[in-house]
Amino acid sequence: MTYSLRIADLPENESPREGLMTHGPKILATAELIAILLGTGQESGKLSAVALGQHTITRIEPESA
Repeated sequence: MTYSLRIADLPENESPREGLMTHGPKILATAELIAILLGTGQESGKLSAVALGQHTITRIEPESA
């Protein structure tokens, strides 16, 4: 799952925070949970909070053997 939109550009009912409140953490991707913890992405034109979460995951996951 790749996010290119800012969370602010998503319909409110599709935001990670709304999904967490409505359905609980089990329905969210790890990157979406990280995005909630981060609270914000980078400045305009760069990574959204979810994309930043995805980037973080790829940096900390061990490589496959």
